[in-house]
Amino acid sequence: MVFDRRPLSGALLFLTLASCQASTAPASSPHAPSSSSAKASGDSTTTGSILESTAQSFLSMIPIRASDKARAAIAGSTTDGEFARALRVRLEIRGGHEDAGELSRRAKQPLVNGVLQISDLAALVSRDTPTKGDQESSFVIDYDEKSFEAPVAELERSGKSSSPATISAFVASYITEKSYARSFDVASRVASTRSGDCTEHAVLTAALLRRFGFKSRVIFGVVVIGVGGGDTPPRVQAFGHAWVEQHDKDHWQIIDAALGGPECASGKDLPTVCGVPRGVSRRLAYLPLNVLKDETASYARALMDEVGVENVVRVEVDVSSAQRSD
Repeated sequence: MVFDRRPLSGALLFLTLASCQASTAPASSPHAPSSSSAKASGDSTTTGSILESTAQSFLSMIPIRASDKARAAIAGSTTDGEFARALRVRLEIRGGHEDAGELSRRAKQPLVNGVLQISDLAALVSRDTPTKGDQESSFVIDYDEKSFEAPVAELERSGKSSSPATISAFVASYITEKSYARSFDVASRVASTRSGDCTEHAVLTAALLRRFGFKSRVIFGVVVIGVGGGDTPPRVQAFGHAWVEQHDKDHWQIIDAALGGPECASGKDLPTVCGVPRGVSRRLAYLPLNVLKDETASYARALMDEVGVENVVRVEVDVSSAQRSD
């Protein structure tokens, strides 16, 4: 079985993971996840039609093996947080790295023979103190550029509050061309093209959050997605992804404009951006590998020195020991 392991370029919106069809993505900066031609999963069922949706798939699939209990955790949880806390994850990392970057730092776990095991995903919440740079305009998050005035004005005209949740939903609708054709655009460019995948969603979200006074940063890593319910059998899959962390004066919380927020967790009156059919539950668990710390023109070179999504060979998902004892 052959998996396409080309450098990754960006992921997106939710999905017609319908057939995980092959896509040819442009060359891009390192660690930004891309569309992949991988057509199989280590799950006990083949990668087939997971969701019937009109959204295209822009997620780079990572080989995964999920236990029956991990799949059962989809129905057994009511929130993404509950789903994440129920899981135990094992990642295989290639490339001779000593650790798994941000993931090792937060979990306080080293790589052992290229393997990282995490038994408590709740420990992956960052405890970093926000910096001044998390609210400033930069080369990548350039909200002070004139072209960035367009989304700011559009959001203000909507009359809605500039809360993180509102900004996330706004970005999801503002980027009208859901496409992996962009490699890694800076925020002002995204504001002009209104096009992109998860990388562009994350960059634009971080820029708007900073513009309206919130501290934020872009994260690259792996998202584990569980879907099931109705006529959809439970599936757990893993993908390269990009999202945002926003500091709410107490802790860092995940803001994901590409995959949607809590409003996308169950099939009740779902906005179309979620890409989730009515009656289907969707759960997300995030595994952060990189924080975009260098936001200068050298950002791509800085990421090349770190472990990235392209180094993840395989993900195995089971339930934690606490869940097993229940």
